[in-house]
Amino acid sequence: MLKIKGTAIRATINYIKLNLNEEQIRNLKNLLLPDSLNFFEKPIISNEWYNVEPLIDIMDKVPNILKKENKKVWWEMGRHSCEDGLTTVYRVFYKLGSPEFILKRASTVWNNYYSEGIFYIISHSTNLAHVQIREISFPHPCLCTRISGWMERAIEISGGRNVILKHTLCKFQGGNVEEWKANWVL
Repeated sequence: MLKIKGTAIRATINYIKLNLNEEQIRNLKNLLLPDSLNFFEKPIISNEWYNVEPLIDIMDKVPNILKKENKKVWWEMGRHSCEDGLTTVYRVFYKLGSPEFILKRASTVWNNYYSEGIFYIISHSTNLAHVQIREISFPHPCLCTRISGWMERAIEISGGRNVILKHTLCKFQGGNVEEWKANWVL
């Protein structure tokens, strides 16, 4: 079963607190499973592993509360998680690096955040990248879309502009791996 670090959950809760009003948060809490509700009631330990199902439960319900398209909200959550996870040290690292530099490092840090999967860089250059995540059991498409948003924002923070990112292969659309292709202008 896929597990994720608390940083992903914390980023999602922070996104909710920034984008939902108090009434919407109450309505969301009324819809959540007990394990999911715990993330609003108990401290989230950033470096602890958590089962992914409560995060999926939360992510799956937020778009209806916001009355927005699922994929749009999940993409926004991914972008927000990129920003939310950047401490001062990492922010400097991103600002001084390049999109190519950041994406090359993603393969080495992937398993610091996800208990499964291998992040492969198929090809890259100063203004494009082709990456895959293999051997992962994403149980819901919200996770793929969230990662798309994270990648887009990571490229932007590290200097890429006019980012075009496409999720070209997806297990939920018949693919045997998760795959993204991106290009940008420096």
